[in-house]
Amino acid sequence: MTELCAEDSRRATITAMGSPLGEIYDILYSQVAWVHIKWSEHRSLYAKSQERIDFLNEAAPAFFASLQNTLWDDVLLHLCRLTDPEMSAGKRNLTLQCFPSLISDTSLRKMLEEPLKQAKEKTAFAREWRNRRVAHRAFPEGITKDTESLTPGSRRDVEEALAAIRSVMNCSERHYMKSTVLYEHSIETLGSAEGLLRCLEKGVEEKWRRKGLPPIKY
Repeated sequence: MTELCAEDSRRATITAMGSPLGEIYDILYSQVAWVHIKWSEHRSLYAKSQERIDFLNEAAPAFFASLQNTLWDDVLLHLCRLTDPEMSAGKRNLTLQCFPSLISDTSLRKMLEEPLKQAKEKTAFAREWRNRRVAHRAFPEGITKDTESLTPGSRRDVEEALAAIRSVMNCSERHYMKSTVLYEHSIETLGSAEGLLRCLEKGVEEKWRRKGLPPIKY
């Protein structure tokens, strides 16, 4: 197997897809990989086990609670950026919805119709969160209506949205590159959440030792 550097990969993509589709695809490729890495970090911290949650609460409860909300909002915003309409407020957006206008192959445009529709539908919950909670705060209809009016969002919703986005990207990847990309297995960057937890471990263990408790597992 030949391992390509980022620039070699970019040139190969542009050669296979042509311009400007190749350049646009390469940018979106990086953005799709990046949102998968961010979601992996979120899951690593908050969806691994109750023991890990206990560890975070022991280390810095207020900080990690704030970080959880920040990471969640960031992932939802990223999902929206990837799947928003091609045009808004009279200006073009760099999203997956750009693909049809850049693709000359009518058969591929047809194949992309359903994946693009699914991507839009699966990220609808994120768009509502962005519009009514993250970017703006919806005015409540009544004192108790503020949280009730917002469509719930869950880890499963994010997973399904990411799967729909992967489907769009890999439809084009198969057509032009004769391959697919395992975005869900994107390699974490240096200095990941796991590295942070290892740095915190000794401090938390010392804190528990002073309390006469066994080492915490996370």
